[in-house]
Amino acid sequence: MRSKTQFLLSLSCFALVSTALAQSVPTGFLVDTIVSTGLTAPNDFCFLPDGRILIANRSGGVTIFANGSTATIGTVANVEVGSERALLSIAAHPQFAANGYIYVWYSSSGDAFMHLDRFTCTGALAVATSTAVTFATASRCVVLASTPDNAFNHNGGATRFGPDGMLYQSCGDDASGCPAQTLTSQVGVVLRLNVNALGPAPSSVAPSFATLNPANNPLSSATDFSQLVLCNGLRNPFRFTIDPSTSNLYIGDVGQNAHEEYDEYNYTVGAPTLVNYGWPWREGNFAYTTCVGTQPSNLVGPIVDIPQTQGWLSVIGGPRYRNHGGSADFGPSYEGVAFYGDYFAGQIRAVQKTGSTWTQLPAVPGQPTATNWAQGVTALVSFDVGPDGGLYILQHPATYATTGGTLKRIRAINGPLASAVTRPGAGNFNTNLVASAPRIGSSASVQAILFGTGMSFASVYGFIGAATLPFNGFTILIDLASPQILEFPLLSNPIATVWNYTVPNDNSLVGMPIKLQGLLLGASIGLTNAMDLVVGN
Repeated sequence: MRSKTQFLLSLSCFALVSTALAQSVPTGFLVDTIVSTGLTAPNDFCFLPDGRILIANRSGGVTIFANGSTATIGTVANVEVGSERALLSIAAHPQFAANGYIYVWYSSSGDAFMHLDRFTCTGALAVATSTAVTFATASRCVVLASTPDNAFNHNGGATRFGPDGMLYQSCGDDASGCPAQTLTSQVGVVLRLNVNALGPAPSSVAPSFATLNPANNPLSSATDFSQLVLCNGLRNPFRFTIDPSTSNLYIGDVGQNAHEEYDEYNYTVGAPTLVNYGWPWREGNFAYTTCVGTQPSNLVGPIVDIPQTQGWLSVIGGPRYRNHGGSADFGPSYEGVAFYGDYFAGQIRAVQKTGSTWTQLPAVPGQPTATNWAQGVTALVSFDVGPDGGLYILQHPATYATTGGTLKRIRAINGPLASAVTRPGAGNFNTNLVASAPRIGSSASVQAILFGTGMSFASVYGFIGAATLPFNGFTILIDLASPQILEFPLLSNPIATVWNYTVPNDNSLVGMPIKLQGLLLGASIGLTNAMDLVVGN
């Protein structure tokens, strides 16, 4: 992301500061740790269509997270590791459940080029709770293998699918500057590729540029590399996201010596236009240097220019927020807000758009500072909105770490409250069961467990509860619309033990009874049914 000298300076100035800062978010939000072990300096993540998460680790390993568990599904071979070279990005095909395709962007130890490859996964492709997915090295299909990688830094790059089904890939300028203004140089650009034109077979030979041409790119009529270019004039667009509502791109372009920038690419359906962001003629909103010829007249400035004097040295382009109707939605006041962060400063900021003008989001209650929506998020490498509406953040344990890492989620806690209703039953069992509802921040407490009743959810995503009992062990059996029975054994001394079951986020489950079949005390004694829990949406 930065040069070696810049890294050493920034490390001494900011890494120690970052360790002293606790993660801080506004009132009404919480930070959950989703994955805290088994990662090796991960650089990127993506969601599978069913909500599972793939995480790209620095040296080539790919981790899957599902139903509270992680597993390694395969390793990308020949990844060159050193400085900013690594496995840098990952994306899953929108039809992953049918084709198993994942795409990765990495520095190759086999040549002096960046590689965009496709691998084909097999196994439980359509089982949302399973980690039983693998890919073999032999399934590799080369997509791009000609983007220069002569420098140890400025490699880009994010790999993302857009709502149009095209694959978008950002490429750094390979520390070369002016070539970012040359459309055939293959550096300093964001590409738009039709990978659906590739056949299912593995291939060690990259397809022609014409094969990858979506036919409606800005320069699709060209016969060279430029037919794939969507925008240029970028220095190191390490992270960008795509707005699922507008298809616009939000690009974090790492600056040189003075300015970081957060760019917007406005997508035109059916006829995308070519945009030049100005590097190296411009750094942020300011002149930087000159190149051969005359400065282009159509340069587009950033929506945010961040002076590096604020401690920002490697901007991370984040998402334009959209509520998904999920359990962690931020709510209507955040609809359309765009988030961006910084790797070294560990801060996340937000802007909103009124008409065609972007302005800083007014400070909200509990915000760490007037400008920082969140902070203490040091070594942030990637973040995006999850299917539940939470803001998922991937971090290294420290700046330029080579091991460790965490995936966390910022979620709202201001959802509507649940209600607990008890009905007359055959008797009661005097204990305390506290159940936290799927909507974050809502809860229900039932002091008496009544026989002969059941639980029901309205609009569900997940359920987590804590049970306190004066026994050495028990098992909770949940019957999710017979005949499926799910069993949750708890170990000895279960006081305040947490048990959880993720209910599919499926509107067809609204009102479906979820019955607590029994609390088994020890090995033989059973009691049936606890309560009704009705969860609002």
